[in-house]
Amino acid sequence: MEIRQCLERGGSGMKGKQKMLRVTAVLSVLLLLIMTGCAGKEQEKSVLQDGTSVTGEEQKGQAVQENVGEVDTEAKEEESAESAPDPVPIEDPSAMPYADMPEFDSILQPDGKWPLKENGEKYKIGMSIPTIQEEIWQIQQTLIQEDAEKRGYEAVIQVADNDADRQIQQLQSLAAQGVDAIWVGAHDASTLGPVITEIADMGIPVVSQTRLPVDCPVAYHCNTDNTVLGTLHSEYIVHTLGITSGNFVILKGDARQITDVPQIYAGMMTEIQPYVDSGDIKIVLEQNCTDWKAEEAMKHAESALTLTNNEVDVFVCMNDGIASGVIAVLEQKGLAGKAIVTGMDSEGAALRRVMAGTQSMTIYKDITQMIQELANSCLAAKLGVKPHLEPNYTVDNGYGKIPTISMGAQIITKDNMNDILKDSYINLDEVLADSK
Repeated sequence: MEIRQCLERGGSGMKGKQKMLRVTAVLSVLLLLIMTGCAGKEQEKSVLQDGTSVTGEEQKGQAVQENVGEVDTEAKEEESAESAPDPVPIEDPSAMPYADMPEFDSILQPDGKWPLKENGEKYKIGMSIPTIQEEIWQIQQTLIQEDAEKRGYEAVIQVADNDADRQIQQLQSLAAQGVDAIWVGAHDASTLGPVITEIADMGIPVVSQTRLPVDCPVAYHCNTDNTVLGTLHSEYIVHTLGITSGNFVILKGDARQITDVPQIYAGMMTEIQPYVDSGDIKIVLEQNCTDWKAEEAMKHAESALTLTNNEVDVFVCMNDGIASGVIAVLEQKGLAGKAIVTGMDSEGAALRRVMAGTQSMTIYKDITQMIQELANSCLAAKLGVKPHLEPNYTVDNGYGKIPTISMGAQIITKDNMNDILKDSYINLDEVLADSK
C-alpha cells in the first residue's frame, strides 16, 4: 500500500522524492534476489547434452574426468610442438670445430691439477644451479666444492631457487664478478637466451647442464640422455615386471622445462604406448608437477585415486621427489607397496623406500663424472682445447648445433642396489642406516 501511495505522490515535493528513492532501492534489491535465486537453482541441477540431470557435485566429478582426457591429448601436442630437437649422434668427430685443438691433458699440471693463470691465480668458474629443493642438487653443490678443491679451481655457486628471473640476475652478477667461464643448470631454459648471448659477447664461455638453453651460443652441453632416462622407466615396467595392462598415472616434471621434460616423457612412453593404443593400458591421469614439487604430486595422486576408486596399478613418476608425494598419499590410504611407483635420481629417501618396497625403482646417474666433465668443458672452452671427454651428440638449440656430452644411467632396485652403488658418491650404509 505504501509503495502504491508513494508512486502516486512521487512528484509532490522533497518528501515524495525521498520516498521514491527508497522504493526504487527496495525494488532493486527484490529484483537482485529473484535473479540470484534463479541462478542458484540453475547451478544446483543442470542438464547434460544427453538429457541426463546432474547435481553440482556430479558436475565437479565429471569436470575432473574431462580434464584428464584433455591432458592426454592437448598437452601431448603442446609438448611435442615445443620440445627441443632430439640429439644427433656425431658420426665424424674430425669435422667438429674442436677437432684440431690441443688435447685437454696437455694443459694440466704434472700432478693432474688445473693450470694457474699467468698471474698465479686459480681459474674461477661461476655456477648457477636451479634449486637445492631436491637432494641430488644439494649433493651436487657439495661435490662441486670438493672437486674444485681437489683439482685446483675456484667455484662460485649461485642457487636460483626455481626462479627464472633470479637466475638471470645471478648470471649477470657472475659475469660482473669476472669469472672465467660459467656453467648453468637452467631452471627455465626458454628464458636464458638473451642473458647468455650477452655473457658470450663479453668473451665468457657458457656451458650448460641437463636443460639446454635455447637461441643462444652455448659452448658445450652435458647431460644424461633424456630419452634414455624415460625409456628406463617403461622398460622396467613392461619388460622387467611384465606389466602390460591396468590403470596408469603419468606424473611429469615442470611443463616450462621444454628441453628435458618432453624428451623424458617420450622415453617413458616408448614401451607403454603400444598397450595404450590397444586399450590394455588406460592412462587415467597425466599431469605436470610445477617445480617438480612433491605437493603437486600429492594433489594429482589424490585425484587419480578418487577417479579410480583407489585402483591405480602403476604411477610413472619423473623423479624421486614426485614419487615421494605419490607414496605419501598411498601411505595415508594404506596402499603403499600395492602399486608400482617409479622414480629417478637415487635420492637417499628414495633408496630407503626402494628397500622398504614402497617405491619400486629409481635411476642412478653418476653426477661425480658429470661435475668433472662440466668443469673440464668450462676450462676447455676458455683455453681453446678439446673437451676432456669428447662430445658424442649435437643438439640444435635454435642458435646452432651444440656439442653435447651425453652420459648413461642405470636402474636401481632392491636386488642390484649394493652392486651398482658400492663405488659411487653414495654411502649406502649411511643412507640405509637413517631408516633404522
